[in-house]
Amino acid sequence: MLKLDLINRIRELNKDVYGFHMPGHKRNTDKFGNDFPFDLDVTEIGEFDNIYHATGILKESEDIASKVYGADETHYLVNGSTVGILSSILGNTEEGDEILICYGCHKSVYNACELGKLKVRYLIPSIVGLNPQNLSLCKSADFEITPDLVYEKLEEFPSCKTVVIVSPTYEGIVSDIQGISKVCHKRGAVLIVDEAHGSHFGFHPYFPKNSNQLGADIVIHSLHKTMPALTGCSLLHFNGKLVNREKTLKYLGMFQTSSPSYVFMANIDYVVRMLDNLEQRERLFSEYVDILSNLRKQIKEIEGFTLLEAGEDVASSYVHYDRAKILINADSLGLDGMKLSKILDEKYNLLFELSTKEFILGMTSIGDTKEGFDRLIIALKEIAGSKLNTKNQEISSKVELGNINNTLHNIDDSNNITDDKEFSQKAKIKKEFVDIPYNIKTTDISLDDSLNKVSGKTIFAYPPGSPILVRGERISGNVLDTIEWSLANGVTLEGMTGDKISVVD
Repeated sequence: MLKLDLINRIRELNKDVYGFHMPGHKRNTDKFGNDFPFDLDVTEIGEFDNIYHATGILKESEDIASKVYGADETHYLVNGSTVGILSSILGNTEEGDEILICYGCHKSVYNACELGKLKVRYLIPSIVGLNPQNLSLCKSADFEITPDLVYEKLEEFPSCKTVVIVSPTYEGIVSDIQGISKVCHKRGAVLIVDEAHGSHFGFHPYFPKNSNQLGADIVIHSLHKTMPALTGCSLLHFNGKLVNREKTLKYLGMFQTSSPSYVFMANIDYVVRMLDNLEQRERLFSEYVDILSNLRKQIKEIEGFTLLEAGEDVASSYVHYDRAKILINADSLGLDGMKLSKILDEKYNLLFELSTKEFILGMTSIGDTKEGFDRLIIALKEIAGSKLNTKNQEISSKVELGNINNTLHNIDDSNNITDDKEFSQKAKIKKEFVDIPYNIKTTDISLDDSLNKVSGKTIFAYPPGSPILVRGERISGNVLDTIEWSLANGVTLEGMTGDKISVVD
């Protein structure tokens, strides 16, 4: 039986202790009912330690987390990965520093840069080496950041001593963290990896290794995204000697609540002790990989659907991919992602994480079941059968997706490209940036009048909270098309005032 140390100690407290302390519910489930976990909610009393100065039970639990994730040092986060990212960036930069980040970073990265008045330099991924025949859906996702690109940008901006990468991306694309870390360390630069969507990495060969194992200096994990944890449960890991740990923890104490939830911390403790139990971990991940690999196999066999997939050997594939993500396109059935998602929701009660014009994105975890996956296969087969029966032509499941989501990432494929090498050279993301002060005067204007002007604010699509336009970026026609489509289709955009866009005067 798994030892649930923190939660068991909280339960022991409930047996014969009357508390003259917070919280106000007094763990009184007789009076207030069991709809909320009042009986598990305590505060920093007695033996329950202090998350900001952990020396007892919380320190013991954090040490277990360090061991299972392969980190030098780990700290619990109860306000999500956001506080880990804010603290890590501000803890390893000085006001006004240059910082190198991948364009598709979460909005918390951009918020940290604004708080630190940092001069942002961008990693804009290319698709050199991408095989569009094998990975036709990759145009729908943020691309891989390569060590060569990081090297090139650090040569261009040698003052950058902090690099921020998101891997895996929301869509599941994984960058070469080992190669990137070597490039960064040769420059003495701290590598921060937002691995929020990869808390399951490193526990089964079906998935990539986690970034602690690959040389990253700071790694942030959202346990709640792919582990059995409540929303907001996350981890902050430190490695090596480049990290300013003291300063980072100082900022963590500023950004994270001074009233940390013991329900959350007990849940984090549960997850790390589960992972530390080798027998249980291997059983859970083995069962999960069995049903997941079978699900992916069956989806690929359904005529009319295309599934984003890596090579047979993920470890050696140029485009690495987290196969826990289920990214499906149904173009050849005449269905965009939003229509497909609506059918799955309304007819089959299957809710997907995200739907776009091009695809639906499903997230899986060790919490999934064969029965749930079977429901998806039955639904997709019925949808494909219904749509194929209405078409008077043969549809191949190996469809060419062509211009999929080129607008979203500003890919120039105006030329008719058929050769893979030519495709890789020409299909690049084109963006232009201007350095602007954070206090610069801006004006809200209509989208029609904004072409070629410089954006005064960053506009985030939510979910996932990554940008489609950043402050200081010259506004292109492709970006405007994306904004207009998003507004017309109910996508939440943060950073706009109604239908107006902020530009530099």
